[in-house]
Amino acid sequence: MYSKTIKPAPWIALFLLVAVAACSRPDTQTGWPVLKTYSGAYLDEVAMPLGGIGTGTVSLGGRGDLRDWEIMNRGALGYLPAFKLVQPTIANGPFFALYYRTPDTPGQVRVLEGPVPAKEHSGDWGADAVNSGFPRFESTTFEAAYPLAQVSFEHHNVPLEVRLEAFNPLLVGDAEQSGIPVAILRYVLTNPTQNSVEAAVVGMVPNYIGADGWTGAPDRNVNSFRTDGGIRGVYMTSDGVDSLDVNWGTMALTTTASPVTYRTSWDPLAWNWTFREFWDDFVEDGELTDHPDTAHVIQTPPA
Repeated sequence: MYSKTIKPAPWIALFLLVAVAACSRPDTQTGWPVLKTYSGAYLDEVAMPLGGIGTGTVSLGGRGDLRDWEIMNRGALGYLPAFKLVQPTIANGPFFALYYRTPDTPGQVRVLEGPVPAKEHSGDWGADAVNSGFPRFESTTFEAAYPLAQVSFEHHNVPLEVRLEAFNPLLVGDAEQSGIPVAILRYVLTNPTQNSVEAAVVGMVPNYIGADGWTGAPDRNVNSFRTDGGIRGVYMTSDGVDSLDVNWGTMALTTTASPVTYRTSWDPLAWNWTFREFWDDFVEDGELTDHPDTAHVIQTPPA
């Protein structure tokens, strides 16, 4: 079994998320505990919360999606911070995606999620689901043993075995270590073929400081790239939300992987060309081009 990749799947930070650490090298470790396995229709409902005790959580859904964003000091079950970058278009929300290319095939990109649920297939712009229309994986399997969860992704045209390992620190009797406000996502890519495969993983979550799913809205939110020692990523703040507001705070998407490319903003274009420009940029070579002179301050309200 040939399991080497040309570029061992670095995380590429496209602006924002709850603090995330990642390692993306193929891993031969086994033995993660599994108490329950979910597939089929159960994937629409199952979700495991990730986050330190008392710090709020974001849930990992059965399709590999991130849902139930509850990190702004109040419950918000079902809330997904999705934005319409240009009206009217389909809303774009949090996602991770895989770029892959072999010596004989051009680069391709697939969102690291299973199919959109059938109940969300209809709407005035086609499917109304957030991020609908993106290429996805054909199926997923969700395995859980809290605070550990795994999602396995399957697609007959993807030359890699893809698995997401997710957890948050939980040490019995240690409130400090168990109360770190972090969700840890680790995408494991294994090449079972005899051919080399170049791969990269990108993650995106809007900087929605100021909104909690009930009230409020972002106001002059700012994204900046930072590096400190072996950690690098995008740091999210707000210049407009009052620091005494219940929805104020900071967030970050960080990684220990290298090399890393990133964006701190979208390129503001008409219709849905904003997202198409990002997609074309990433599918070209698995890297991102920043737009530091455009829309550095995020002002778009949630959809």
